[in-house]
Amino acid sequence: MNKGVILGILLLTFLGCKKGNFQNPLKKHYEISGTFYYDHNLTPVAFANLELYSENLSSGSGEPKLIQKTTTDINGIFSFNYPKKKDESTLFIRKAIGGNPSNFLAKPLLMGIPPNENYNTDVFQYPFGNVRIKLDYSGSYGLGDTLYIAGLPLETNSNFYKVNVSGTNLPGLIIPFPVINNEFGPYRTYWKPDLRELTSTTTYFGIGKQQLTASINVDTLQQQKVFIREYPSLSVLRLKLD
Repeated sequence: MNKGVILGILLLTFLGCKKGNFQNPLKKHYEISGTFYYDHNLTPVAFANLELYSENLSSGSGEPKLIQKTTTDINGIFSFNYPKKKDESTLFIRKAIGGNPSNFLAKPLLMGIPPNENYNTDVFQYPFGNVRIKLDYSGSYGLGDTLYIAGLPLETNSNFYKVNVSGTNLPGLIIPFPVINNEFGPYRTYWKPDLRELTSTTTYFGIGKQQLTASINVDTLQQQKVFIREYPSLSVLRLKLD
């Protein structure tokens, strides 16, 4: 087959495709795919309008650049297929402004997606992570002793959860002793949908209100930072009580 025939075929292919669906066969393409869920119940969001953006940090404008639009299928599955990018700025997925579902806030669903590589990931309208609490202690705690953990935002229906732990204005857990074992959870908590950084929170803890107050004010040994990873990963908060 000579060059003229090949060019003719390519021209006919181009003219026979809608502009929005045409994919240049001479350029390398990458796919970002997954499922769009509403929340932790894993209910798929069907026929949602999603957009893929480049943060476009290297352009000088600082403005995100729209790369492609797509719509989830009846099972919430989506796919973006884009040509290789010249710049190295990261990508993000967002629900389209004014698109379906109309009652969903148009916000970034996942930030920090690496460019120029195939990537499979699920996204959530309400992103979350799971955290398990492990207690490390050798002392004897029993009836009348209470563990206070403040600074840990969890779902409000979580076991032992309080929106305001002992007047601290911090959310967390109040766990009375004795306990059956030294592990609690997993609990659901907020996860910031950004692959470039882990969501972290500092927790304050103590046996009794006096230790909790000291933890918040001065005692850094009674403080522990926990890094929340996205579902389905499990994060662990280890607390050394003595």
